[in-house]
Amino acid sequence: MRPKTIVYFEWIIFGTSLLAVPQSFLVEGRTKADSIVVGLITLAVPAAALLASRRRSKNAMSVLTAVYFLSLPMFAEQVMTGPLFGSQIIAGVQLIGQGVALALLFTRPGRRWMRREDEQQLREDEKLRNVFD
Repeated sequence: MRPKTIVYFEWIIFGTSLLAVPQSFLVEGRTKADSIVVGLITLAVPAAALLASRRRSKNAMSVLTAVYFLSLPMFAEQVMTGPLFGSQIIAGVQLIGQGVALALLFTRPGRRWMRREDEQQLREDEKLRNVFD
């Protein structure tokens, strides 16, 4: 059974990904190429989240972490260029939400889940049960 932190991680990641829909309507001056790149990243984040949470993929976890830290300077640049409006506020909420979600992966239950320690414990319990049967 997945720990609650992993379940919350999924919920938050999917929630922040859904925020990309209204954000796409609020962004002005985006070229087609930029829109395609943003769309691909928007699809890649939930896919990587599923790999991390369901398949326990450490590579997916690393990709999510890298994408998050690469997006920090871009958001900081937006903040420095002027007041926050519409899409920038949504981007800020997404950034905070994804940071919280990633932090959940690095909690003790999250790390145990990623290392598959729960499966090892189940195997050991099964061995003990077989000894006493």
